[in-house]
Amino acid sequence: MEREETFFSQGTYGCVNFPPIKCKGIKVPKQTISKLGIRDFFSKNELFIGKLLKQIENVNKNVKSSKMFVYYNDSCNIKKKKIEPYKDFYDKCKLLHKKRSKKDFTLLYGPYIPHSIQLSKYLNTNCSWNKIFLFYNFALKVCRILKYYKIIHYDIKSSNILVSNYQINEHGIVSNEPSFHLIDFGMSISIDKALINDSLNLKYLYHFLFFSPSFNYWSIEHHILSYYLEYNMELSLEKLNEIISKLCNNNYVLEEMTNVKEYKIEIFEFYKKKLIQQMSIKERIKELFLSSYETWDMYSMCYLCLSFIYKNKLSQDIQCSNFIDMLQKGIHYDYNQRPSISEHINKFERFLMTYSSD
Repeated sequence: MEREETFFSQGTYGCVNFPPIKCKGIKVPKQTISKLGIRDFFSKNELFIGKLLKQIENVNKNVKSSKMFVYYNDSCNIKKKKIEPYKDFYDKCKLLHKKRSKKDFTLLYGPYIPHSIQLSKYLNTNCSWNKIFLFYNFALKVCRILKYYKIIHYDIKSSNILVSNYQINEHGIVSNEPSFHLIDFGMSISIDKALINDSLNLKYLYHFLFFSPSFNYWSIEHHILSYYLEYNMELSLEKLNEIISKLCNNNYVLEEMTNVKEYKIEIFEFYKKKLIQQMSIKERIKELFLSSYETWDMYSMCYLCLSFIYKNKLSQDIQCSNFIDMLQKGIHYDYNQRPSISEHINKFERFLMTYSSD
């Protein structure tokens, strides 16, 4: 007798189930999850990125064995009526009850990570510098690999990072090294598709760069780029100030690291100078994108680290202050001031040598 399906989770673009929903003609291994989504650009993109990640695993066995990237590698199309027998899943999946639910759906299949928790639960449980360092080391590895293979994850946040193989004793000490897993590649950008013969594929980028200036994990230039793509008009100084305010107001990380009022003025003056430059909208989009996209995933990782450090009020001696300074530079409003992945790695290695010697 098969085990009754259990609802797993849901997000903007799909509902995930374990054990998986079966699809005719697809052989599904035991440790597999299924993700139901609309058969659209994003479901196709997630499968495409999955194939790229599979190629990475084929040449890097460490990536494969650690399950550093958890992605979907198979799919099938399915009608809504075929999902109705999975009553518990059907009732809970909001995607099935929206107006657009008359469309056909796609089931994506990928590996299930048993006994895993989201990053926030792991780091907020007896948070320590050691746990922050373990996660940051993982962040450096994945961002370096993704950059090398010209992929931007583009949706790095706590809910898209799983932790497994962890053990915490009563004193909050990690008794074995945890495994981190980056998931959900539906929003990921392939640079080979975004940049063709030195020209930006704006039609492709339009799917990803949607305007949401209050989302803190994305950098200021991302929100400016999104404005240009969504509205196809010049950015007024008034609108620039509005975007900056939405990004900075009620931003817990910025409130902890700086004087937000003065910081907003700095950002405004910096981008005001750029707006004065005589350029077409397409030229502005290209300049901003090419100058900054390689820093985006690391920006999100640094923001994540800072948010957990500040939220858990970790003690900050001189050495740890140096580490925090490195993270703060990673989310600098001037993308030219952000360290490269190589600089992050070198600085972190030097930091650990000093930190561990005391």
